[in-house]
Amino acid sequence: MHLTPWHLRRLALVCALSFLSYTLFRLKQYTLVYEALIANQSAEVLGEYVADFSNLRKLNPTILEFYVTQEHGNYEHWQYSVKYKEFLSQLRFITNVADAHVQVLPSTKTRPEFIIMSHHVTCFMDSYFTCVKSESEFKFVQRDEDTLCTEKVLFQCPAILAGFCQREVLYQREEIFNNLKRIFETKQD
Repeated sequence: MHLTPWHLRRLALVCALSFLSYTLFRLKQYTLVYEALIANQSAEVLGEYVADFSNLRKLNPTILEFYVTQEHGNYEHWQYSVKYKEFLSQLRFITNVADAHVQVLPSTKTRPEFIIMSHHVTCFMDSYFTCVKSESEFKFVQRDEDTLCTEKVLFQCPAILAGFCQREVLYQREEIFNNLKRIFETKQD
């Protein structure tokens, strides 16, 4: 088979477009850490509140509906799975469906922080072909009378949409933390 200049140009164009598509649309992993100090509150009380997904829905306004699919364990190690539907804060007409697996680890004498770990698979526009994964570790640590709340989120996103995904994750963290502060500051009064 003899390659003509036309075939070589076409092959080079296909290779260049393939490389460009791979570079722009490949899933990359990103990390975001968000923390806040909530005054005059117990780490246990805050951790238990956030661990209950019905309360998380109050904290995160993007969650539209949810249902718990599985639950087991005890107070020392509680686990549950949940399916939920949410919208994108920047494009409210786009909804996602997600499956989350959550582990709740209350503080002990050897581990002073209350921890909520979760793994999520989020599929955009209700399609199981456009899914991304994320992990969250939410810690509540008692600091005298106050509680330091820290959430570390690892999330996947196509490289071309990195800024959009970062804003979406940041928006949700800000809403969760601000609403948590508002709810618990109101409870003090």
